[in-house]
Amino acid sequence: MMRHILLFASTLILGACASEPTDALPEGITACPDERPQVCTMIYAPVCALTEEGERKTFASDCVACGDEAVIGFETGGPCPE
Repeated sequence: MMRHILLFASTLILGACASEPTDALPEGITACPDERPQVCTMIYAPVCALTEEGERKTFASDCVACGDEAVIGFETGGPCPE
């Protein structure tokens, strides 16, 4: 019984780590997780996010960026260049 529980738990954990394929994303862009965040901390760590339309937009953090359904990924290192 314990073996089945461990197998189920490990399958669940590994499945949670899977995300969309990153082949279509430009190099340096981290894909947003399938399950979008509902609440984010107020830590300001700006990122440059990439939207589905190919537009780049600055967000206060990676969490805030991925909370927007139009965002497909982000790159860390500060805001988007002007």
